[in-house]
Amino acid sequence: MDEGNFPDLADGLTKCNGQRQVQGEFHQMVYEGGERHVWLRFVLWVKNETLGLGGFKIRKLEVDKWVDDPLLFTNILSKLNAQVPSNFDPLPSSVPNSGGWRYFDIELNEDIGDIEAGAQYQIINTGNVFHVGVLRKPKADPSAPLPGDMFVWRGHTAKGYNFADDYQADIPTSMMLNLEENLDIGRERLPDIGYDPSNPPATPKDPLQICKNDTIQLSAYIENRKISDWFTYEWKPSQGLAQAGMDSCTATYEGITQPMTVEVSRLGVCDIKSSSRVKVELSEPLQPVLVSSVPPYYCGPHDGKVNPAPAPPNPAPVEFRVKGIGEATHVVFLVQTDGDGEFVEQASVPKASFTNGGKEASWDFPIEYTSLKPGLSPPHKRGDPVTHRLRILARNGMCRAAVTVPIVVQEAVKEPVVELVQRIKDPNNPNAFIDGGPIDMTAVPPSKLCSPVGIQAQASNLTTEQRSRFWHEWDIGNVKGTAKIIRLQGDKAFKVRPGAGEVSIPLTLKLTNKHRKCPATFTASPAFIVKPGVIANIAVKSSEPGLQCVPLVETLDPTSQGNPDKFTWTVKLWDGEPGTAGATSQPLPALNGAMYEHPVPEPHSGGVAVPNGAQAPNGDKVDLCIDKLQAGQYVQVSLKVQKDDCPDEMSLLLPLSPTPYAAFGTASHKDATGADPANYVHANLPDNSAVAGESYCSPMALELPVENLEAATGFRWVWEEFNDATGKWKSHTFSAGNIAGGATTMDPFRRIFVNTTMKDKRLRVKLFLNGASGCARELSYEFTLRGYIKPRIVIPATMAAACPDDKEGNRQITIEDNSELPVPKLPTINYSWEVRDLPTTAVPTPAFNPATTVGAGATAGEYLYSQKNTSFTKDLGEEIRLKIEDRGCVKYSDPKVVKTYPRVDPEISLQQITRDIKGNFTAPYGAWPNVGTATVQELCAPVKIKYADNGGAEKLDFLLGSTPLTSDETVLYNKNEDGLGVRTYVLNLKGSNRFGCERTASLDLKVFPEVKAKIWYDVRTPICNPLIVDFRDDSQCYESATNSCPAAVWEWDGGVAPTDPSITVPSPPKYVKEYTGTGAKSVYFTVTSTTGCSQESEVVNFTAPAAQSVVLAPLPLNEVCSGAPIEAKATATNCTDVNFYFEAVSAKDLGTGEAGVEEAPAGSGKFSREHVYENKDAVPMTYQVYARGMNSNGCKKLSAPQAVQVYPL
Repeated sequence: MDEGNFPDLADGLTKCNGQRQVQGEFHQMVYEGGERHVWLRFVLWVKNETLGLGGFKIRKLEVDKWVDDPLLFTNILSKLNAQVPSNFDPLPSSVPNSGGWRYFDIELNEDIGDIEAGAQYQIINTGNVFHVGVLRKPKADPSAPLPGDMFVWRGHTAKGYNFADDYQADIPTSMMLNLEENLDIGRERLPDIGYDPSNPPATPKDPLQICKNDTIQLSAYIENRKISDWFTYEWKPSQGLAQAGMDSCTATYEGITQPMTVEVSRLGVCDIKSSSRVKVELSEPLQPVLVSSVPPYYCGPHDGKVNPAPAPPNPAPVEFRVKGIGEATHVVFLVQTDGDGEFVEQASVPKASFTNGGKEASWDFPIEYTSLKPGLSPPHKRGDPVTHRLRILARNGMCRAAVTVPIVVQEAVKEPVVELVQRIKDPNNPNAFIDGGPIDMTAVPPSKLCSPVGIQAQASNLTTEQRSRFWHEWDIGNVKGTAKIIRLQGDKAFKVRPGAGEVSIPLTLKLTNKHRKCPATFTASPAFIVKPGVIANIAVKSSEPGLQCVPLVETLDPTSQGNPDKFTWTVKLWDGEPGTAGATSQPLPALNGAMYEHPVPEPHSGGVAVPNGAQAPNGDKVDLCIDKLQAGQYVQVSLKVQKDDCPDEMSLLLPLSPTPYAAFGTASHKDATGADPANYVHANLPDNSAVAGESYCSPMALELPVENLEAATGFRWVWEEFNDATGKWKSHTFSAGNIAGGATTMDPFRRIFVNTTMKDKRLRVKLFLNGASGCARELSYEFTLRGYIKPRIVIPATMAAACPDDKEGNRQITIEDNSELPVPKLPTINYSWEVRDLPTTAVPTPAFNPATTVGAGATAGEYLYSQKNTSFTKDLGEEIRLKIEDRGCVKYSDPKVVKTYPRVDPEISLQQITRDIKGNFTAPYGAWPNVGTATVQELCAPVKIKYADNGGAEKLDFLLGSTPLTSDETVLYNKNEDGLGVRTYVLNLKGSNRFGCERTASLDLKVFPEVKAKIWYDVRTPICNPLIVDFRDDSQCYESATNSCPAAVWEWDGGVAPTDPSITVPSPPKYVKEYTGTGAKSVYFTVTSTTGCSQESEVVNFTAPAAQSVVLAPLPLNEVCSGAPIEAKATATNCTDVNFYFEAVSAKDLGTGEAGVEEAPAGSGKFSREHVYENKDAVPMTYQVYARGMNSNGCKKLSAPQAVQVYPL
């Protein structure tokens, strides 16, 4: 922005006209260094907003979001929001003369340090258009700025507020208008009643119709708001400016007398384009008046439950009638339960159901007594009256009026149902009464009860709480009382003396609530009838007079009054004295005794039993046999007698003394192998494995518990062993001591028993118990301990660890059995073997498992164990032990270690290549026919073999015979040095390991003697045409002592046989051949031994030179005189030189002749020589003329001669 005074300020006439936020780097704007007075001037548009100003907020940009921090610039904000803007006087030129602008200044001196350099800040006014500028004055000038002072506009931007600039996810586009609830006039809250007339085609909501002179409260809020709603609202008709809280902004219009339209606008938010409005219409007021009379209280149904049918004391449903409802369309009846706080609609009466010409409406309903909710203050007490509120609401649209009526409800009392229980004499206490069962109140005629009888009465249909708060007024047979539960017994029991008549007893119960209201009454006349009864009595005679220690017999004689015709006996055992706290009883257990018909035979058993609750067969005396009794226990005998239907009962406690008693519990037998007899924990030992009866494996730990201990004061434990020789028991005292009074348990007997013989031993344990009365009791437990078995095995040292017996890793180990057993060996003894892997230090420790590869050896007491080690590198270690079992008793020998070293299984994989006819080894490899079998096929030497191992061992070595092989290939030769012809090679593969285990795999490889085809030749020199070559067969076949071979098959130049006539055979096998032709020549042959092994010789290649020719031209003269010259000429082919000879016919050696002269050019092959003949003889002489050519090899060619006759002079 340009620096200077404020720019032209636009009037803030619309919601988004002008600026409502300023943002920028305020540090740059307010701070230039030096000491200054710094002022901020805010210029605001307030022309149409005279009733209030929007609030100011300052926010800081953090990363990409404006942060509204309440702690940011608290001092500055407090100044901003405390200002009252002033009018400009005089008005600066930059401010329009509209009268709508105001200003205020704040000083920043102490707050400049809070403004961070480089930070972006934003100042927002939530309702007003505003501008802001900065004025820096010298430090020496503390005066306030004047209206016309120049404020700087720099470093910031200004605009209307937009939600989009605030990085909001959801931008609101409209406002909603609500009618707040007013329950006092029965008007509920109505949401979203506003609409936007400037955004057609919006459908207007129904007008808000209220009563004339009503007050309404409206609230405005942003639709789908996800931000804090702190912008300013403006209400019309004017309610001034209002700033929203976190939810909405409200406005209240009181005493509305004219229809109007309420409009609310959001100031400062450019995203919201329109206001929200609602049309308010008025109806004439409604004035409902209750016509029905309301009594001081009602008796409501108990506990809030309405009786199915109205019956006294509960009234019929009450009708409530209202008038003054005017033009109401509905009358609604609502009830607010006391303490609930909410009115709940019960009925809505439409205008069509109005009565009295549409002037009245009514509704009837039963009045309820409802227990209030907890937590009221003060808390409601059950049974106190409750006050409900009935609201009768007349309604015409939102024009509503109500009348509220309090309804007091007293708790109604249930019609009582009386329960009677008869109380009869306690047979244990003739002066006490006990429950005798309920009395049937519905019986016709009434129930008749035997005298004496007590009564217990109560209202049975009341809860405990109702019974405690309701007032009771009893009258039973003229006995009155106010107790909740009334009990008449003892002196107050109803009695009828023998011989008197029956007596009728009437009963009345009146109930009222806690405030003596709402009564209910029960009456029965008579309630029951009392008649006379009988009296029971018992006489006792004991078989043990005095102390009466059990066991004993008590003879019981029934001596009763009233001539009873039925006698029923019951015997109980009491723990604790009857009548004392905590005493309990049970029918006499058979363990303690039994009742028999008198007289019972000795020893107190075998008589005719009289079960509990039964009558003796003879209706007379009975004998009660008591076998045991402990301290604190009592035996109670009861006799119930009856005459007709009136019984009586008598009980008495027998004066018996306690006797020691106990029983052995279930004995625990443990395997005590290895246990310390002086220090072991029985529970930690394994169970004794013995089966079949009361005999156990030795050593055996015995735990013998004692159960049902009674009345014992001392003990002594004894164990005994039976001597077969003497037939007597030998006793050993184990322990003795005192027993605390009242103890019911004692430590069990624990001891380890060992049988060191091979014979079974009989043993028994005895317990002697002493009682305080001097009586004792003896318990005995007998068992048998089996003779010992000691398994023992021996493995020869040579067998304990060894190499496998075969290449598969199998090995058999001999085990000797030296076990100690009963003699003769019992048929119940079974042998089995177990093994486990080594090492035994592994975690978890390897377990022993059944060994399935143990068999009988060659002799008695000898066994063979088979072990198989399939590894080539690891030894197989196991522990083996002998398990001997006799009827569940198991003993093990000490385990012995057996090891089988890694197996050695060399297996040769062989391939071979035989030499081809030309003597070369050519791939691929192939199999040696029948190798490893008895009919190995011989191959012709030399043979190249390749070998590998198909088995396994830690170390593998290949040997040919005994010679180590260092590579995986070798060649087998046979030059028949031993003269045996076929040679057998033995290929060995020796496998071994670090344990010394060795195994060798061998293959016999047979080869025929070698055949070596060799040709000798010599080309005779000089090398001329014809070419002469000497040949000789130098082949060797090693199958014979001379190494000679049968005849070779020769091949000459592609197949010419040696019968060529040009071949001379001076002495076989040498051949001479003369080649007349020219070019390349070759010779080779094939040699085959008598065993069929063949080989071709090398091919001899050579070249036959071209043939030479010399032709002597006819001499010019055949006759000449002595001294005359003759010129000889010759033509030569394949010759480099030509010599001419002029010799007498008789000459034998031509000599060197005379060199001819070659005609030009060189290489023409034409030579000449002039020669002068002389004849000094007297007679003519004949001469011959020759021409002889010679090449570079020295080969010569002589022409045919011509004769010349030379005459003497």
